[in-house]
Amino acid sequence: MNRRLFLALTWVAAAACGQSGKPKFDPVLSWRRDGGIVGFCDELDISAAGEFRGKSCKFPQTNSGRISKEELDQLQRWLGDFGKVSIETKDSPAADAVTVAILLAGKGTGQPDDGGKREMLRWAQRVYSQRAASK
Repeated sequence: MNRRLFLALTWVAAAACGQSGKPKFDPVLSWRRDGGIVGFCDELDISAAGEFRGKSCKFPQTNSGRISKEELDQLQRWLGDFGKVSIETKDSPAADAVTVAILLAGKGTGQPDDGGKREMLRWAQRVYSQRAASK
């Protein structure tokens, strides 16, 4: 194989997998929590396959792994039922308010009602706390 063809194939493979050689991580759910007196700055991303990455500005490492089967089943239901969902809540207009936001890249056509939105926010915070939070 000539050098140019080899370099082209290497570039294509790196672009498909990211520079690390691992398959590209493509989140379908992203959750963020910012603010408050304690200075929350937490992030959670989850792929359709159930792989997660969580981090906080308070810790240098990113935690990763897989959510449980039950959690993945719930995520898959939301992805099938709802289209693009964007939720943001804020405690109050005070300087120490906590903002929590979630983005879901669903394939369905519906939107969650207020109770469904609260459930989604609680679910993501629980997944972050139990699986992705830096300890």
